[in-house]
Amino acid sequence: MRINPMISLWLIIPFSLFILLYLWLKKGRKKPIIETLLILFLFLINLRFQIRTDDIPTTSNNLDVLLAIDTTISMNALDGRDAKTRLDSVKEDVEYIIDELNGARFSLVTFDNKSRILIPYVRDAQMIFDTTQSLKVLDRSYARGSNISVSLEAIQKSLESANKEKDRIQVLFYFSDGEITNEEKRESFSSLASYIDNGAVFGYGTEKGAKMKVAKYSGEGEEYLPYYGEGYDDYIAISKYEEKNLKAISEEMKIEYFHLTDTKDLKKKVEQIKRLTKIEEGDSEEGYEDLYYLFVLPLFILLLLEMRKSV
Repeated sequence: MRINPMISLWLIIPFSLFILLYLWLKKGRKKPIIETLLILFLFLINLRFQIRTDDIPTTSNNLDVLLAIDTTISMNALDGRDAKTRLDSVKEDVEYIIDELNGARFSLVTFDNKSRILIPYVRDAQMIFDTTQSLKVLDRSYARGSNISVSLEAIQKSLESANKEKDRIQVLFYFSDGEITNEEKRESFSSLASYIDNGAVFGYGTEKGAKMKVAKYSGEGEEYLPYYGEGYDDYIAISKYEEKNLKAISEEMKIEYFHLTDTKDLKKKVEQIKRLTKIEEGDSEEGYEDLYYLFVLPLFILLLLEMRKSV
C-alpha cells in the first residue's frame, strides 16, 4: 500500500491542525466531535491510499504525439504566464496535453545548441511527464546562440519512425519563443509537412521581453544573464519573443500557430484532436488502485448528520 496525496502534506497537515485547534479551543461551544471526524475523513481521502494490483484496465488510441521543446536559455525569461519562466509555462501545458490525450504514444524532443530525441514513442505517459518536469535550459557555459532550425533533424527522425505504422494520426506540438540569436539563416520546415496530420506551434514570451535567470558561474545561487556591449559595458540581457519565426514554421508544416498568453487556444486544439481519436480497450496491467472511495460513504453520513443539526 502507498499514499499519493492530491494536496501536499506540507500544506494539508498544518491547515488541518489549525482548523482543529480553532474548533476545540473556541469558547462557548460543545465538543466538535462531528466536525473533527469530517476533517479526519477529508484528510484520509486526500491521502489517496492505493494498493498494488495487476488488474488495472488500460485504454489506447491511434495518436502518436511528438512534443518538441525549446530548452535554450531564453526559455528561462520571466515573461511566461503568471510571471513564471517560459519553460515553466511549457511544462504546465505538456502536463495538460498528457492528461487529456491519455492512451496516446508520446515522443519527446528537445533542442538548444543541438536537437535530441530524449524519449522515442512510448505509451508510458508518466515517463514523459517526469522527464518534461525535470527539463532545464542549457547551461550558460555551453550556449552558442539559438536558432529554431536546430530542431529539424531530431523532429524528422522521430516523425519518420512513427510514420512507418499505418492507421495512426501523427500530431506535432512545437513549444518555443521563436528567438534566433546566431547569424545562421533559418531553414524551412516544409519537409516535415507530409508526416504531420495535426498539431500546433505554441509561442511563449512577450514582445517587450524579459530578463533570464541563470546559475552563477560559482555554482552558488542565480543571477540575471548579463550582456556585454561593444565597449564591454555590462547590461542585463533581455530575450524577446519572435512571433514571425514561429508563424513561418507553422505555415511551412501546415499546422496552426498560437501565442499562449493563456490556455484557451491550447484547450481548443486538444479537444479538436480528441475528436479524431479512436479509443481501444487494452489488456490489464500492473498498477495502483485507489481506495479513497472507502471514506466517502462515512463522510457523506457525517455531512447529513451535521445538516440535520442546522435544520
